Amino acid sequence: MNIAFIPVRCGSKSIPFKNIKEFCGKPLVYWNLEALQNSENIDEIYVATDCDEIKEVVDSFGFSKVTVYDRSPDNANDTASTEAVMIEFIEKQDFKDNDFFLLVQATSPLTQTKDFDRAIEKLNNENADSLLTCVRTKRFYW
Repeated sequence: MNIAFIPVRCGSKSIPFKNIKEFCGKPLVYWNLEALQNSENIDEIYVATDCDEIKEVVDSFGFSKVTVYDRSPDNANDTASTEAVMIEFIEKQDFKDNDFFLLVQATSPLTQTKDFDRAIEKLNNENADSLLTCVRTKRFYW
């Protein structure tokens, strides 16, 4: 089983509620949820949040693979790490040895279904136990 996990907090200090701010006509978190929902390789999608507003927005999309996970207050504060909420979630699940866990960032809205599919295919074809994706970029765009 391939399980995608998107951590989204209410308490962003730089841009409050950034994960549900509109980006190209939809809330920011929508874009990765849509790409994951459309992937035949993704079985379940969890959005980990501490925020009722985010829960309402995510639920309003009506994606069948998406479940909202209530992250603990300890893992939703300013000092909480992504790793801490991932561990919290994983420890409450009944994963099998052949399950894959995909950490997906809501702040990477340009990731497409084909990107997730290629990553999973690469993981399976290489018989690897983990995979990290990245994008080459130049420091300055001007």
